[in-house]
Amino acid sequence: MELIDTHSHIYSSEFKEDLPQVIQRAKEAGITHIFLPNEDNTTVESLLQTCHDYPGYCFPMMGLHPESVNEGYKHELRLIGEALKSHDEFVAIGEVGLDMHWDKTFLKEQLVVFEQQVC
Repeated sequence: MELIDTHSHIYSSEFKEDLPQVIQRAKEAGITHIFLPNEDNTTVESLLQTCHDYPGYCFPMMGLHPESVNEGYKHELRLIGEALKSHDEFVAIGEVGLDMHWDKTFLKEQLVVFEQQVC
């Protein structure tokens, strides 16, 4: 049986010190692939580096996380679009959606960003 982790942020700074051990434990638990959703333009580099460090195991997804949507969303979305176009290794769009749990301040902007990413 193959197990695929479809949503992991193991490229974040919290995993910097023990990422090899995290990957090893995932493999030992039977995880065969890990898909990494992007957050915003500040995470693209670490996301791609993690996928380069673990080719065939970690796979990058590109998107703008709803929690990263604010008054500067147009600029951020443009940067995400440029990253998507400049790398041919992205396998999916992610992380996208609407955040109605933490903060609804930019919900209208989140709707615009969501539509632009999935349509």
